[in-house]
Formats: sequence, C-alpha cells, structure tokens
Amino acid sequence: MKVIDPVCKMLIEDKDAAETSIYKGITYYFCSKHCKEKFDKNPEIYLTEEPSTSLTKEITFKSSIHREDHKHCPKCGHASKPITPAGSQAKVEWTCPMHPEIIRDAPGICPICGMALEPKTVSVDEKENPELIDMRRRFWISFVLTIPLILVTMGPVISMPLKKFFPHELMKWLEFIVATPVVLWGGLPFFVRFWQSISSRNLNMFTLIGLGVGVAYGYSVVATFMPEIFPPSFRKNGEVPVYFEAAAVIVSWSGA
Repeated sequence: MKVIDPVCKMLIEDKDAAETSIYKGITYYFCSKHCKEKFDKNPEIYLTEEPSTSLTKEITFKSSIHREDHKHCPKCGHASKPITPAGSQAKVEWTCPMHPEIIRDAPGICPICGMALEPKTVSVDEKENPELIDMRRRFWISFVLTIPLILVTMGPVISMPLKKFFPHELMKWLEFIVATPVVLWGGLPFFVRFWQSISSRNLNMFTLIGLGVGVAYGYSVVATFMPEIFPPSFRKNGEVPVYFEAAAVIVSWSGA
C-alpha cells in the first residue's frame, strides 16, 4: 500500500518504509531515519499542515526506492526519476465562449452558434489551437486571391478599367478560376457550420455566411456557364453580371 511520509511528503510503499512511528494509535511510515527523528520531536507540526500545501510539495523521486534527495538509488546506482501520482493531471473541459452551458470533453463546434469550443482552464504549456492555425492559413491564401477580384470589379472606380483590356467572357472565366478555391477551400469551414445550423435548426451567423457565399457563387457559376437562360432584365450592357468577388470577400472577411 502506498503511504505518504508525513515529514518530507514522499510517496512510499508501507513495506519499504525505513522507519515507523505510532502516534495517537496511528502508524506513520518514513522513508528514512532522519524523517522519523524529526517527526518524533514534534508530530503536531507535520500533522496539522494543510493538505493542499503538502500536495504542492509532492515531487518524489524513485528508482526501486524513494529518495528525499534527487540523486541516485542507493541499491542499484541508477539515477532517480521524478514520478507523478496517478490522476494528478486535471481533466480539460471545453466550452463555448458565447454559451457556457455547452461543455464537452474534447474540442469541437458549439451546436448553438457554431463557434469553436475553448478550454475552460488555460495552462501555461497550452499549445496553439490547431483550428486557429488552419483558419489563419485559409484566411491569408483567400485574402491574396481576393485582391485581384476586387481590382477587376472596382477598376473603373480607381481608374484601373481592366475589363477594357480583356473580353468580358474571358474576365468571367478568370474570376471563376480565382474565386473557386477561395469559396470551396477557404470557405469550407463556414459551409460545414452552415449545414450544421440548418440540420440542428439553430440558425446563427454561419447560416447567413453560408447563404450569402452560396448564392453569390452559385448564381455566378450559372451566369458563366449558361448565360443564355437569363432573361434580358438580368443583363447589363448585354452581359449577365457575376458576383464572384462578393463571394470571395465574404469568405475572406469572415475568416479575418
């Protein structure tokens, strides 16, 4: 049976104890004669110590026996190693910053608002959230690809009429090629949350993002591949306008 030396707070096996003492009918076990002597002189000092204080001191070193120093085993000469009592690691719980009633045992997505769950307690050695790393990568790539789409659309306003140098049909295909990875890859996490909000009937901001991006991109794809199906009222200067840049901007802005 494992017991704690009341003096040095070492975790030891009762059968391996170097010394024992009986005080008020209770047997106490010690890792060394030195600890026993200190205990026998004034037992109350060691028995009245707060449990929380003793637990913070409980760093034990072990080979085949426990040592108060941090050096070597007196039997085999091997270096002593630190041991941590079983169950000392705290269980990490994850919760939603917007809905604290949501508590999970692992990271994931809030079923109500779709936000990523965060740990309830923060440790000094906590690693960066892998979802944050992934979203940061998606944002920067999407942002870079969105810039030329904005320049194409806002060209006349900023005195850069790029469409004058390229046929309108060619520009639509170029916009489609650039916007597709932004929407389908950069916006994938938003579409996942969009579908979850629909299936769970918990409409949230991801519902709006998914609808906005999906409608703008879907309409533009149809206008690019099948412009003949649109009535004249949908045309501007004889061409069906596309909104690839709107879909890309929503994705980039939402990932910022």
